[in-house]
Amino acid sequence: MREFDATCVTSASDVRELIGEWDAREAGRRGEDRPRPETIRVLDGLGTRAWRTLDDIARRCGMSLSEVQAELGLLELDGRIESSLEGGRLGRTG
Repeated sequence: MREFDATCVTSASDVRELIGEWDAREAGRRGEDRPRPETIRVLDGLGTRAWRTLDDIARRCGMSLSEVQAELGLLELDGRIESSLEGGRLGRTG
């Protein structure tokens, strides 16, 4: 990591910070943790029991497959969902 200036990513906040969409440290200091509209749309398109395919999620939330895949990845890093190559569902609690 030192030789190539790599960054260790351990959470979705780290990813968002690296791509410049959200400054996680600054938001934490201000007490803000507002999800992005795209995140809310994907969460609304998921179910808790049944796995939904990427196509189904994209159709339900009106987003492209690549946008849905990106959001699923971030949500999985946050531990909020379970995902696979085929799709995802809301994470189970308890």
